[in-house]
Amino acid sequence: MITLERYLGFAFYRFSLFVVKATALLAFLVGTSYATTLSFQPPASQFYENLAHATWIANGTGPKILYQVFDPNCPYCHALFEDLEPLIGPGHLTIREVPVGFLMPTSLGKAATILVAKHPLQVILRGEAHYVFRQGMGIRTTKPNRRVRAQLQHNLELIKAATTYPIVPILVYLKANGKAKFVVGLPSHRTLKAIVADIK
Repeated sequence: MITLERYLGFAFYRFSLFVVKATALLAFLVGTSYATTLSFQPPASQFYENLAHATWIANGTGPKILYQVFDPNCPYCHALFEDLEPLIGPGHLTIREVPVGFLMPTSLGKAATILVAKHPLQVILRGEAHYVFRQGMGIRTTKPNRRVRAQLQHNLELIKAATTYPIVPILVYLKANGKAKFVVGLPSHRTLKAIVADIK
């Protein structure tokens, strides 16, 4: 039985999803490395280079590189993950998953669980398969050691340097013309396919 609270929760989620998608589409259509409404700071090329030195997990083996910054508890990140998975093989993609942990009290612990795992990608796949709205990835939390805490803090500082405040998801890639670009939020299916097709 769907309670009024649950219904209103999902209604708010759908509205928020629409707002984020609209923002992402606007940033994509503008075609620049800046979105003034979010006060992006560095050129996309600098952000792309910075992410190369972040802590990330490879998903896929294709020649096209796409960075995805995510929080384990972010519903938009989860939706983007589900949208991207079918495109990895056909799109010849390697998605470099860049974890951060700041949205919820359990975010840091779940991000730490991913990084300390022997097979981090398997943890991500399992967590996404058991994602629960308002709870996040279905994985346990781990108290991060000094090394993992530093890695996650470094990843977080990279996105804080790129925007006025931490926000996820973020996609960063090199276009076919060699110029870097980043998109914030959850793109529509059509926009996402255009992004994948435009990756160098």
